[in-house]
Amino acid sequence: MKKDTRKRYKCDCSCENVFYATKSLAQCMGKLDAGHGSCPKCKTFYNLTLDEENDRMILTRWEKYIEKIKSEE
Repeated sequence: MKKDTRKRYKCDCSCENVFYATKSLAQCMGKLDAGHGSCPKCKTFYNLTLDEENDRMILTRWEKYIEKIKSEE
């Protein structure tokens, strides 16, 4: 089996659990806010936005992300 060598970004959940995420295919193509995932411990669902300038992943609770998107329409 080939080793996964993709960069992993540290994600600090509000439950104090730390998990890691890689870029989504859409993020690789430039849509930086097109990631999502859940904390393995508490199952909180997040939008994952890649901050290329600071080389980090920003977690936003899904509900807050949807509110933000709707307010921008």
